Parts: sequence; C-alpha cells; structure tokens
Amino acid sequence: MKELTIEVTNQCCLCCVHCSTRAGRDFEDDLVFLPRRKVKEVLYRFADFEKIRFSGGEPFIRPGIINIFHDAKTRGKFVEVLTSGYFWGQPIPEDLIRKCKAFVDLISFSIYGDEWVHQNVTREYSLKCLDKSVDRVISHKIPFGFNFVALKKSIPGLEYVMQYVGKRASEVKYYVPSLRILRFIQQGYGEGRADQAINEDEIERVKEMAKSFAEKYHVDLKIGCSFAEQGCTQGEGKAVVTAKGEYLNCSALKYGSLQGPFACREKW
Repeated sequence: MKELTIEVTNQCCLCCVHCSTRAGRDFEDDLVFLPRRKVKEVLYRFADFEKIRFSGGEPFIRPGIINIFHDAKTRGKFVEVLTSGYFWGQPIPEDLIRKCKAFVDLISFSIYGDEWVHQNVTREYSLKCLDKSVDRVISHKIPFGFNFVALKKSIPGLEYVMQYVGKRASEVKYYVPSLRILRFIQQGYGEGRADQAINEDEIERVKEMAKSFAEKYHVDLKIGCSFAEQGCTQGEGKAVVTAKGEYLNCSALKYGSLQGPFACREKW
C-alpha cells in the first residue's frame, strides 16, 4: 500500500526532545498551517496512493482539520492520524473525535512510558490527557494504535508502554490495537540531541525487549522499517509533504532526504 504523509501543521502544544519538525511552543514565530487548497492539490497529485497519514505538529489543533479528513476520505483513501492526544493542556475534545469518526480509519497515539518517562520526553504532564483521549476514541469505536520512539529517555518506559497497550487491547472488541516501534532520527528539533540516539547494541536489545514484552502482555507488535531485520525500504512507495509544502520521499528522513540516495543508517 502506497503511503502519503501530510504534515497539516508544525504547531504543537508539546516540546518533545526528539521532534523532527521543530514543533512546539519554543518556535512560535515559525508556526505554519498547510492550506486546505494545498492538501487538495497534494491528494490529486498522489491520487494512486491508497493510505493518507496526517501528522504535524499536532493535527487536531489545526483549524478545519475535519474538512481535511473529509477531503481524503471522500477520495476513497485509508486515513490515519498521528497524535499526541494532547490539545492545549486538555485531551482531544470529544466533539472533534465524534466528528472525525466518519472520515478516519485509524488514530495512532505517541506514548513513551509511565507519567514520569512520558513527561521527560514530551516536557509536559501529558500522559493523563493521552489516556483520556484514548477513552474518547474507544467510546466512539474508532480503531486506534500506538507509536513508541526508542530514545535513551524512553527505553526505561518500554515495559510500561507494553502493559498499557495490552490493557487497552483487552478493553475493546471492535479492533486489535498494535504498538509500532520507531527509531529516533536526528533532525528538526532533535537534530542536536545525539545524547538521545541509541547505538547498534542498544537497537538489538530494544528489539529483543520489545518482542519479549509483546509476548508477555499479548501485544500486537510492529517494528518500523528502519528497525526491521530486512532493513530500510528507503522511502519506496512513500511520499511526504511538509507543513511548508515541501515534497520529500520518506517521513523518517524529512531533512536532507532530497540530497540524493543514502542508506538510512547514515542518519542514525
């Protein structure tokens, strides 16, 4: 399935240490909303892409986001939304979740650990808001899942995340939520955070831990292509449009990915 990622904004209420888009309150002068007309243009240009993934920043804080979801869904696309579950210090509003149900096939939440670990990564006490947002998604029976970025700060929270996902999976009958393990790429706000990168030995340890915890807590585990044994697909069948309207070839390699082909490991 060809995947198109559209950053509808680089605005976010958090300041995550690894952010690839320089989102958050520290960069208010650079905040951008991708215009709806541009989104329509992108959907037309990539008409053969079956899956549309909306990201940010935080997609849900972009004004008029439901109309954008509508534009994608009415073109017959599979629509996924990547979210922190945090909306200006609150959970995602109930009304937004209710309205997006008709147009969204999957909502994927970023989670990093228990309250202390999650706050240490996002720099906000945001886990309770995420948890309440998940409650609201479940109440409307919208399929959901979770993403975990492996960082020095987040690895101690991996078992908690597995427990949490397993618990949430046991609460729903309409869908089986999965956990996707992703690698930290030093770009955007995370460009200067080499202290959060993990080495090859740690990568292997995280993969083994994840598989063990997934079995223990009955979690459907998915390992991102940059972590997987078969190696990176180098953006094959993928495309990205940033909030500033730039066209790139891989959502994991936003910055510098137009400089010619290179192995993913060169950005680790």
